[in-house]
Amino acid sequence: MVALITGLILLALPFVLVNPFFDKKTGFIYVLFFVFLLQISLGFLAQALGIFYYWVVFGCTLLADLVLLFMYFRRKISFPKFELTGVDWVMLFVNLVFLKILFLLPSFRIANL
Repeated sequence: MVALITGLILLALPFVLVNPFFDKKTGFIYVLFFVFLLQISLGFLAQALGIFYYWVVFGCTLLADLVLLFMYFRRKISFPKFELTGVDWVMLFVNLVFLKILFLLPSFRIANL
C-alpha cells in the first residue's frame, strides 16, 4: 500500500509545472504528454533490457522528478509555446495503417518484410 501511494505521488508530482503556464489547459496537456512519454519510453527500455521491475521504474521516475523539480525551482526550464497549426492527414493515415497492420493482422510479422 505504501508503494502504491508513493508511486501515485511520483506520477502526480510533475503537474506542479502547470502553474507557470498562462493557459492551464495547454500546460496540463503539455505536462501530461511528457509524463506519458517518459513512462512509455521507460517501460520500453526496461522491458528491452530485461529489468522491468517496480523498483527500477520507481527509481527512474523518482530521479526524473527530482531533476525536474530542481530545474523548475532553479528556473532553468523555459516553456516553449505549444501551437497546433494543422493536421497532417497523410501522416495520420500512414500511422493508422501501420497500427492496423501491426496490431490487427495476426499473420503479419516484421520478419516477413
